[in-house]
Amino acid sequence: MLFRSYYICSYDAALWLLYNTGSISKLAACYSRCIKTFVGCARGDTVTQILFNLGLPSFNTVLHNCTAIFMRTWLNSSNSIVSYIRKILFNK
Repeated sequence: MLFRSYYICSYDAALWLLYNTGSISKLAACYSRCIKTFVGCARGDTVTQILFNLGLPSFNTVLHNCTAIFMRTWLNSSNSIVSYIRKILFNK
């Protein structure tokens, strides 16, 4: 529960797609190391099995979900400024 509350909460993760692949890979490795350190697993344990046993999402799942939520919120926003920017971007 603590891990879900503090580590999975990735603010503005939807905007991370603007970074290059190397930076995203480093973030994914950091996510995996944090899980292993937080849970106290051995170095040789696989992150996939740890995530499965704990019921936690993978880094790619977290990133995808944040992006999907951001896009849904952005596309459905009734804010006049957001609507104006959306109109400019999609009417080119």
